Amino acid sequence: MGAGTGLFETAVDRLHEDGAENVMARDLSDNAEGEGFFEKFGFEEARQDRIEIGGEEHVVELHAETEAEADAEGEDETDSPAQETATTEDGETVYIDRDEELAGESGPFFVAYTDEEREEQYSFYCGNCESLVEAVDSMERVECGTCGNLNKPQEWDGGYL
Repeated sequence: MGAGTGLFETAVDRLHEDGAENVMARDLSDNAEGEGFFEKFGFEEARQDRIEIGGEEHVVELHAETEAEADAEGEDETDSPAQETATTEDGETVYIDRDEELAGESGPFFVAYTDEEREEQYSFYCGNCESLVEAVDSMERVECGTCGNLNKPQEWDGGYL
């Protein structure tokens, strides 16, 4: 109905009017709609952090205004963002795509590719513990062997029931 949009726009406008140069917003990484919401306003994910709520640790994503990020970085900012990478057990470099995300119980899973062009998928990257997940079971579940983070497919084939 637009209530959240109106509140967010008003808050950002007031912060700018009061002299804030870098406005940031955060949401729980489990909130799949949150990232799309912030992108509508020119925000992009800047980093992840962890917070404790009710005795449980949760991953939060911090989103920053695109222009504010460029200003904060200075004049040397390039048009292409730095590639986020991870290293496999064999010492190979894989490229993490934070735009391709699967929801997990403890944090998102991101697709990891063997090439910078992101054409050949290697595995998944656990956003909860930041480790590579190299196996998917026959039911297409992704489970992190390090922290136990689990993704369950949204759709099930009734033929198996």
